[in-house]
Amino acid sequence: MGELGYRVLGREDESIVEIDFLLFPAVSVGNVPQLAIDLIMHTFSNNESDKVSVPIQPVALLHSRSVVPCAGSYDVPAKKQKKKSVQLPSSETLSTALQLFAIERPLSQTKMHLIQQRSPALRGMARQFSGELTAFMIDQHVKQSVMLLSTNAAGRQDLHMLMNSPERSKFDAIRVMMTSSMLNSDLGTKVKSLGVKIMEDGGELGWSPEHSRSVEATDDEIESKTLPRFLPAFRDGSFVRSMLLLCEEKQIPVLVIVSFVHEGENTQDAIRLATAVAEILELSSTPESIQWRTPSSWKHLLGPPPSSGLF
Repeated sequence: MGELGYRVLGREDESIVEIDFLLFPAVSVGNVPQLAIDLIMHTFSNNESDKVSVPIQPVALLHSRSVVPCAGSYDVPAKKQKKKSVQLPSSETLSTALQLFAIERPLSQTKMHLIQQRSPALRGMARQFSGELTAFMIDQHVKQSVMLLSTNAAGRQDLHMLMNSPERSKFDAIRVMMTSSMLNSDLGTKVKSLGVKIMEDGGELGWSPEHSRSVEATDDEIESKTLPRFLPAFRDGSFVRSMLLLCEEKQIPVLVIVSFVHEGENTQDAIRLATAVAEILELSSTPESIQWRTPSSWKHLLGPPPSSGLF
């Protein structure tokens, strides 16, 4: 198995300060987890003054042979006010496939680290990448971690939907899964108190370490409401299931926040997921009124507008 290497930026010490809390995405439907990470790290970067908006700087560059390599220009927050200038980082800073950031959690005054992943694992390498990330978490003494995941809303069954129900809430499109060491932790208890539902048909953890499948469910299984066929946590070899199994074995507390989404224009899905994360992780006392700051790259999510000659 390879390892998740890293290069610390901005100081001579080549070690990363111990990580208490880690937030990271699973590359999934609509790239919604990565978009939510974008929102969180740019909104809570605490690098904004009255006159200059300073982009959040990565703590370290991470590199893995299991992930598709990529590099591009550094992403900065989109300017919302003409009077406010944007101070660009040094020319040495690039956006790469894996980067580690740090933000302050305003309510608890504690630091939270985030991994932003901009490209998927190579074909057949998801399990190896999960092993590399788990080893990194152990090496950095991560006490708790949260994985963001999106899954196809078209695969939902009746038990996942509460349309026109008096029980309907802001967390209707959100579910959670967790390792057993997270179940009775403060964060696990917080999730339950907010009324966020554990993924149906997955037991008390929202997934089953014992049961998985390598093929899609049959029509009879779907009719009998057995394990959802769309969820990666039930599929052998998937990044999500591999991470959960390894963290369960190593007794690493992991919470997975799952959002039901459709492919397409997913910025509102990302805002909904980021808002749920902000409430669950207590990033704000009024999460629904957060003024989310979007990076400039969001202008190009769907490419250029169609040519006027088509109409």
